[in-house]
Amino acid sequence: MVEDVSVDGRRAVLSRQPQDPDTCGIASGAPDSGVIGWWVQYQAADHPDPCEAAATLVKLTLELRA
Repeated sequence: MVEDVSVDGRRAVLSRQPQDPDTCGIASGAPDSGVIGWWVQYQAADHPDPCEAAATLVKLTLELRA
């Protein structure tokens, strides 16, 4: 499943595999050029939402690159 989302006001693409709810990826355009992306894949049984974790990583990376 792929959907358009916003990370800190910036357009991004979220990718989730329906058969694997423990994984999620988000990619967004970088402030200067290129793309920033993170893929989160949990192995433990009890974990937070992988899409929330990936969005946080993209947001923090965008802040570092700004």
